Amino acid sequence: MTEKNNNGKEKHHVKQKLFAAMEKEGTDGYWIVKPENIRYLTGFRGNDSTLLATGGRYILLTDRRYGEEAQNEGGIDEVLLRDTSMAVAARDLCKKKGLKNLCIVARHVTCADYKDISEKNGGMKVSLRNACLVESFRRRKSACEIECIKRAIKTADDGFSRFKKHVKSGRSERWLARRLEWEMCRAGADGAAFDAICAISENASSPHARPSELELKKGDSLLVDWGARVNGYMSDITRMLAPGNIPDKTTELAEIVLSARLAALDVIKPGIEAWKVDAAARNVIEDAGYGECFSHGLGHGIGLEVHEAPHLAPGQRDILEAGMVMTFEPAIYLTGRCGVRIEDMVCITLDGYEILGSELPHSPIPHIS
Repeated sequence: MTEKNNNGKEKHHVKQKLFAAMEKEGTDGYWIVKPENIRYLTGFRGNDSTLLATGGRYILLTDRRYGEEAQNEGGIDEVLLRDTSMAVAARDLCKKKGLKNLCIVARHVTCADYKDISEKNGGMKVSLRNACLVESFRRRKSACEIECIKRAIKTADDGFSRFKKHVKSGRSERWLARRLEWEMCRAGADGAAFDAICAISENASSPHARPSELELKKGDSLLVDWGARVNGYMSDITRMLAPGNIPDKTTELAEIVLSARLAALDVIKPGIEAWKVDAAARNVIEDAGYGECFSHGLGHGIGLEVHEAPHLAPGQRDILEAGMVMTFEPAIYLTGRCGVRIEDMVCITLDGYEILGSELPHSPIPHIS
């Protein structure tokens, strides 16, 4: 069976799950607004569109810019071109269909959208939910999704390999970040998964450093955090580089971070609570005396979005399941001095885990001549 057929079969299975869950909840309509959720259900990639799931069918509300694209998408049962706002168009469609109970995910709609769909709707009940059924399905990746993610990792790796020859003294963080994004596109990415981070020495003490005009010099370390977007799916990788001899302190921190990584890999498996995986890594960093310098969770889910559920962090009681794809990114940040983060992507399997794709070296920190 071809990948396309496999993907169609998987989407049909998800469709059955969605309507079964809707029936169980007693709702006859589900208004889906978030583009990533629409793409997951149907394959449609356009913007300014919403999806109504009702009566076992997907009805896409879009405008004339995306009409032809939507008509050619096999996961959509009906395409309607709107001339009004999305909320008003959805309300009028619900009235036409005679819906009694429409479900909406609260955090995905504005107050104005909720007002528009709630008024003059023929007495339809509008139920706001915190949890999103579609995103609960997205937590576990299908075989086709995992292959897409592996391609995104391979593309990011290939772009990085081309990029490394440009890591030289005198290059600014901004120049390096933009060059890395360009090299990923040359390697086949649809685009960067997020704005690449190239943070030199003291700037790397900020986890989400914004590239500046600071220039790399010998004796500096360079934290590089990047990812590729391929067929809608994302990768997210972090490595440390240097243009010459690297400070002993940075090397010391890198060894602690790598020990934390291994400690977390020793415990990750289906059935474990997310916080326990984070704790395994965090304990290593705390025992080394740097507990307060690890300021974020160990990792997060990734797929159609860079940051998805579940999250590996303190207090997170999600139970890990086979098919979840997550980042692993232990780190130590010394304010005003340096930061070390090393990041891979991991897929939970039936009996443990698989490190996805990247063959880039971890330690010792690669030196670039």
